[in-house]
Amino acid sequence: MYDKDYNKLPTRKTPDPKPIGEALKAFLDAQKWSVKYESNRLKVDWAKIVGDFVAQQTEKVEIRNKKIFIRVSQPTLRYELLMQKTSIIYRVNSHFGKRIIEEVVLL
Repeated sequence: MYDKDYNKLPTRKTPDPKPIGEALKAFLDAQKWSVKYESNRLKVDWAKIVGDFVAQQTEKVEIRNKKIFIRVSQPTLRYELLMQKTSIIYRVNSHFGKRIIEEVVLL
């Protein structure tokens, strides 16, 4: 009357478990939200990347098309950041662990 062999029931094959960070990254990449996520994360971590003084004098920071756009309130600080473009690129890319920007644009 009843099938006593329960081990022969159909099972669903699932992929191996992945760390949540890896799954989240795959989801963001699939939805094409990773650039927006990185831009928002840059705004949050900006003081850690460039220091408190520069972060306080910065009015706007955003990433578009592998470029970081920085609006600075003081002309002298703007000149200083202009001289440190390669350092800013290195710091931002190091912070994210991958190459997300290639150029600095000061506004």
